[in-house]
Amino acid sequence: MAAVLHALAPSVIKMIKDMSKEELTMLLGVSMEIKKLGGKVENLEAYLADAERRRINEARVQNWVSKLKGALYEATDILELCQLDAEERRNKQGGRRCSWTSMEKKAPGCLRPLLFCLRSPGFAHSMGGRIKELNKRLDNIREEMAEFKFFEHLGSFSERTRPSDATPRSRTTTSLIDELAIVGDKIERDAKAVVKELLSNDETAVIKVVSIVGPGGMGKTTLAKKIFNDADVKMKFGNKIWLSVTESYDEEKLLSSAITQAGGDGGNVLLPGGGGDKQVLTHALVGALSSRGKFLVVLDDVWSDGVWTGILRDPIVEAASQQPGSRVIITTRDNKLVKKMGIAHRQHHVQPMDEEDAWSLLKKQLLMQDVGSEEGLDSLKHIGMGIIRNCGGLPLAIKAIGGLLRTKRATEHEWNGVLHDPAWSTNKPHLQDLNIALQLSYDDLPPALKQCFLYYSLIPKGLQIHRYAIIDMWMSEGFLPVPGDDASMKEEYDVGVSYYTSLISRNLLEPLETSANEAISIMHDVIRSFAQFMAKEEALVIRASGQEISTHLMSSPTKFRRLSIESTESESAVLPDWSSISENQELLRSLIIYGRMKFGPSTSTDSSLKISLPSLRMLFVMGAESDRFVKESLAKLKHLRFLCLGDTNISRLPEDIHKMRFLETIRIQRCASFSGELPSSIIKLERLRSLIIGPDTNFIVPKGLVGLTNLRVLAPFPVQTDGEWCSLEELGSLSRLRELHINGLEAVLPCGGSSAAAKAKLHDKQQLQYLELAWNNPIEEEDNSDAVLQRVEEVIDQLRPPRHLEIVIFKNYLGRRGPSWLTAAAAADLNSLTGLQMKGLPFCTQLPDGLCQLPSLEFLTIDFAPSISRVGPEFAQRRQQNLMMIASSFPRLQLLRFMGLPNWEEWEWEQDDNIAMPSLQVLGIRDCKLERLPAGLASSKRIALRELNLVDDASITAVENFPSVEELYVTNCPSLKIIRGFHRLQVAAVVLCPALEVLEDIPALDVMELADPAMVTLPEYLRGLKARRLNLFCHQSLHDLLLSRGTDNNTSSDYMAEAEKVKRCGQFSVLPAASHPVIIIIQGQQALQVVPSTNTIFASMHQGVSLDFNQGLGSAMRDYRSYRRQRWWASMEGKASDCLRPLLFFLRKPGFAHTMDGRIRELNERLDGIWDEMTEFRFEPSSLPERTRPSDATPHSRTTTSLIDESAIAGEKIEMDANALMQVLLSNEPAIMVVSVVGMGGIGKTTLAKKIFNDPSINMAFGSKIWLTVTESYDEEKLLSSAITQAAGGGNNVPLPGGSRDKQVLSQALVGALSSRGKFLVVLDDVWSDGVWTCVLRDPIVEAARQQPGSRVIITTRDNKLVKNMGIAHHQHHVQPMDEEDAWSLLKKQLLPQMKGLPFCTQLPDGLCQLHSLEFLAIDFAPSISRVGPEFAQRRQQNLMMMASSFPRLQYLRFMGLANWEEWVWDEAKDDIAIAMPSLQRLDITGCSKLERLPAGLASSKRIALRELELEDDASITAVENFPSVEVLSVVNCPSLKIIRGFPRMQVATIRLCPALEVLEDIPTLDVMELVDPAMVTFPEYFRGLKARRLNLFCHQSLHDLLLSRDTDNNNPSSDYLAEAEKVKHCGQVSVSSPAARHPTVIQGQQALQVVPSANTVFASMHQGVSLDFNQGLGSAMRDYRSYRRQ
Repeated sequence: MAAVLHALAPSVIKMIKDMSKEELTMLLGVSMEIKKLGGKVENLEAYLADAERRRINEARVQNWVSKLKGALYEATDILELCQLDAEERRNKQGGRRCSWTSMEKKAPGCLRPLLFCLRSPGFAHSMGGRIKELNKRLDNIREEMAEFKFFEHLGSFSERTRPSDATPRSRTTTSLIDELAIVGDKIERDAKAVVKELLSNDETAVIKVVSIVGPGGMGKTTLAKKIFNDADVKMKFGNKIWLSVTESYDEEKLLSSAITQAGGDGGNVLLPGGGGDKQVLTHALVGALSSRGKFLVVLDDVWSDGVWTGILRDPIVEAASQQPGSRVIITTRDNKLVKKMGIAHRQHHVQPMDEEDAWSLLKKQLLMQDVGSEEGLDSLKHIGMGIIRNCGGLPLAIKAIGGLLRTKRATEHEWNGVLHDPAWSTNKPHLQDLNIALQLSYDDLPPALKQCFLYYSLIPKGLQIHRYAIIDMWMSEGFLPVPGDDASMKEEYDVGVSYYTSLISRNLLEPLETSANEAISIMHDVIRSFAQFMAKEEALVIRASGQEISTHLMSSPTKFRRLSIESTESESAVLPDWSSISENQELLRSLIIYGRMKFGPSTSTDSSLKISLPSLRMLFVMGAESDRFVKESLAKLKHLRFLCLGDTNISRLPEDIHKMRFLETIRIQRCASFSGELPSSIIKLERLRSLIIGPDTNFIVPKGLVGLTNLRVLAPFPVQTDGEWCSLEELGSLSRLRELHINGLEAVLPCGGSSAAAKAKLHDKQQLQYLELAWNNPIEEEDNSDAVLQRVEEVIDQLRPPRHLEIVIFKNYLGRRGPSWLTAAAAADLNSLTGLQMKGLPFCTQLPDGLCQLPSLEFLTIDFAPSISRVGPEFAQRRQQNLMMIASSFPRLQLLRFMGLPNWEEWEWEQDDNIAMPSLQVLGIRDCKLERLPAGLASSKRIALRELNLVDDASITAVENFPSVEELYVTNCPSLKIIRGFHRLQVAAVVLCPALEVLEDIPALDVMELADPAMVTLPEYLRGLKARRLNLFCHQSLHDLLLSRGTDNNTSSDYMAEAEKVKRCGQFSVLPAASHPVIIIIQGQQALQVVPSTNTIFASMHQGVSLDFNQGLGSAMRDYRSYRRQRWWASMEGKASDCLRPLLFFLRKPGFAHTMDGRIRELNERLDGIWDEMTEFRFEPSSLPERTRPSDATPHSRTTTSLIDESAIAGEKIEMDANALMQVLLSNEPAIMVVSVVGMGGIGKTTLAKKIFNDPSINMAFGSKIWLTVTESYDEEKLLSSAITQAAGGGNNVPLPGGSRDKQVLSQALVGALSSRGKFLVVLDDVWSDGVWTCVLRDPIVEAARQQPGSRVIITTRDNKLVKNMGIAHHQHHVQPMDEEDAWSLLKKQLLPQMKGLPFCTQLPDGLCQLHSLEFLAIDFAPSISRVGPEFAQRRQQNLMMMASSFPRLQYLRFMGLANWEEWVWDEAKDDIAIAMPSLQRLDITGCSKLERLPAGLASSKRIALRELELEDDASITAVENFPSVEVLSVVNCPSLKIIRGFPRMQVATIRLCPALEVLEDIPTLDVMELVDPAMVTFPEYFRGLKARRLNLFCHQSLHDLLLSRDTDNNNPSSDYLAEAEKVKHCGQVSVSSPAARHPTVIQGQQALQVVPSANTVFASMHQGVSLDFNQGLGSAMRDYRSYRRQ
């Protein structure tokens, strides 16, 4: 059913919660009942998922569900009417007030409901009564529920009856083939078998039919498409026609489509007399089919023999008698259907796929970025094969399951969940594998998405409807829940787009190949049948003739909620009158009427009063007569939200349309009788979101449109003037527009234009994504004055769009220059613009110079610009003022088209190192005078360009050097002499280029078409041509010469001479040039020229040449070109629709005061009954997430430690927060201070506290640091004991006094421990109440702080009042959410693998290097590994030749705790071999004490990505050399290290505890260096050449004192002092900090914390340019830089 129970109930609850308090208080006696209603629905909500599942199989449950749904539907109607009445009363209070409203305003709030009741007694009584009644019904439903024993876990798959194949179908297909559907050998074998049958020379019958038979979803259409596109079939048949035969086919459309396709190239063929008459169309089809040789007709998805016997048989048989050997293919599920047709046929039964082919098909449905790699996917093959067996080899079932698996993680656990789903084990023999697969996919959908999926099955299959219309329909039914959090900016339309995309990704919808951006999708027959079956209790789909439609409607006892009617008749079907529909189906919420229909005369004398569809939300009428209904009854549909009227006879909208207060979307399309005049009351529809009138009708803008501030889509908006008023002013306050079309901008000219345009305030419309600006009519020649043109330019300058605009289109722009907002100075602001179309620039003399600065532009078209003669370098090249090239221009441009620039002669664009348009894929140039293409375009560096089109260029002489182009189309270029330098060219068409002399350097050519009516001999340049296929359209004499070979085997010398020229080509087709469609158009012929009926085919092996005469242009090239163009131009048109946003119409209508009370009371009574009914089912509630903050009484016991996980640290924000808090902690305030870190759970409070706790400056400042995890259920004794133990230092256990566990003794012991080692820092993590402070820790901490002033406490908590309650000086820090970039960095860290603890592994896996997507690799504690061989980092084939780069995406590599690792073998890559780990950015090696050197393959001059290198605790390494890209180096505790050199980019270096270091050189860019050595009594000699901005030293006490002595004797510095200062004279600033014994690294090694003296003497000397800054900690510049690099 279209509404899913467990999605409907939450929407009712949300409606009640969304009702404002004001609305409820105005309804005396009703508000309490409404609140009861909400409570009852909430009580039922937990059981509804189980009930929804079981309803299919259990009739009693289905009955119970129907009762509950009926109650919920009525609840939505009543609640909306209550809201509407409240809104109307509020609106009236804003205008003229009567005595009642005055009294209500003056009365106290508690008396207002009473006044309302007195004023509207009928409303209060009836509404209250209705809701009470509804609550009683819900109580009854709840009581009934007990017997069903519903429970949380849904259990096994319920039995489903397979939808009947008798359901009428109308799935539309095309001949375009989806390569994702083609896998395996079986379809190849089947295709070859059928092709062989088609090509056989069986002349015993006039026409042969091949039927492809199989059940739904088996792949019949896919096989037919493969045959249709087969190369041999294309050569054999001059005409190929694909007809998608639906059950509701239209005779005229079917015949017209066949005639059009038979005309060649899919061009429209003028039907005799305009067509329409079946007899005329039939004769036209005979002529079209028989005009171009043998033909092939495919009838796809045939359900009965009527389409053959009644329509197509006679013209096809007649045409086949003129073209023997023609064929017909039919795909059908009925294996007896072709036999009924009474014609010679062969039947091919499609069998299920074998397992290997099915596995290949399944893999194609999965995205590689989701599964990691091909190898990773193959590891799941054993599970996948089990799933495939369950699908029974049905391709559609496999695709559906593929869509389901696409939503799962590619792990054995997730896939096993699908394989072992109980649904597969059902023992119902009639249940098909396909429907089980669909059921699994359906069950996996979220409830709201299920509704949208089922609703899609209502769309008439003959109707191709854009996704925005589908989303509008979903919105009208309330199917798109918007996230309730304030942070979400999503609207319903955005949710709808994600739902639509999800259905496609799950293979439940199939986007049309010809639609851009998946804008139009269809639903496969079997999936549609399944969806209609699931929705059958609420939705009725009728596809039939007029009488059958009437029978269905009048006889059905079921009251449906949704109805879709499609007429199958060519003539207008007669339906029952509107009032009959409303009387029989008064509960409808959606009504779709599609087809030629008119309504019969009413049986009532006052039919307009009887039309009542009180719940209708969506009305879609296409093709049916509707004018009378619209005028008389449309405004009575008070709940209507979506209105679409297309191809109807309506003349106007009703004057009282303002009564439809909920109306959100109005679409009037292709209604020829529509006047365009909108009712003035339309400006009262305050919730209107979309107003679309067109495409050819401009409506008259009513004054006051400015009040429709909720509008998102306005198309078109005509510019109109009335005196000083201009309609552009109406746009000023429409700030929420997403799509806007402005027509008739020439109308603003007489008004002084620019001021009116400025009042439109386009720049302030920050949500605008699509903008179209059009000038309808060119101004008269006498009006082309400078003043007029200047006003045009002023107008467009004032129409400056917002920066978030995505698509902009100009039509017939009448200015001489482009808009100012597309100049170089301003264009960069439009950083979201992806598409720009400029259609008609009659007076522009140059293109805007800012186009190249649009960073996101993907397609650009410039059509009809006759005044442009030159395009300068500013178009394609961005330059600074000094003319130095900067970043690439047009970085994302994919399509560029110039058309109709007849005076364009020069395109200046020089080749440069920074190539412009690097992403360009398609270039089209038409109707220009260009003599050559610029060097900047025809560049060897251009690798993305795939298609080049040149048409109607009389001047161009050469097209050269496009190495990446695969398709070239050159038409009517009479001066063209040279085509060469196309190394990847596969398809080429050269038409009407008689001067061509050179065609060379095209080694990959596959298909070529050459057309020239003057070609009497084959051109000489064909001698070197190697193409699989050559299609020639030539002069009649050459055609006849080559054709004579077929009738006279005595080959003439002329024939042999021509054949010699094309001997290197594979297949060769020849036709007269007069039959080429392009030549027909260019030469102005008004009718297609018929190719001679003689069709002699002769295959000659003369020197390998196969000649096939009278064969048309290869359809491979034709189809592919058509496909490419359709995709691109549909993309441009389709993006406009992406911005369309439907309207939400929820404004209510007054007049129901006498019924409201009773309706709501009745609804509540129904819900009571439903609740009572529910008890019999014994549903179990599902576990819902907590909606309130956990009570403080709830125990919490998350244990944390101070150890920090680097994978949790990401971004700059945590660095800034930590630095800010450390300033507070390190302040000179002596009193104890508490810093509270406050924020919601999971926001990062503990991580921030850990970062502070482990900071080096904190380590130095505090002698003791204690980390305590305070759980809600903390143990006092354990808490105190942990604090004492940590305060003793080094983490060693400290024996407590007397072994006591007495709180008093422990508290005194804690005071002693805390006060014994200087200032202390205590962290209390995850505190839930102040009890832990006031009762346990306050006294000992405060007492110890008196002895150690400056001590601090950090508390992390969710309660921002907690520290205030503690009554102590404190500083509070609120943790905010991460920004997007930091969050992305953190997410990536969580997805990366680690190998922690390999105690017995003796070698690393040799397959690690082949993990294509690996970005992070950590190997920790592997003591048994002594050697890492070349197989770790180098991929090899069996012949030991290097393959593609290994670890291609690895960015971070860490080895830690490989205590016995001595050797790492990895040779440097050779010149022709890709370097391993090319993306490596950081390498950490820690605790590998025996590694003597780093391998040559790592320390390579080719390694350019490595930025950070860290070595720690390696006792054996002696040298670290030749890392040209490293910027940050950290070496700690490497006592044998002697040499560090070859770091040309190093900026930060940290060297600690490396006493043997002798050489430090070739580091020219060093910025900051830290050196720590407790044995350093003099500066090392390698300092003499060191040039660093800052040098931080931690040295021996004697050296420290020597340098400090400079402070006591400024006048007479000692010689020792001067000698030391000389060594560092090239350094900028030298900081000599505390003695090395106090450096954190040394302290940790000594296992004891030494207290840093409080004295802090600072002295700065400028002796010989040396700045000495003593007793200063580690420079923050280096710390910040290292932090930044790691982020």
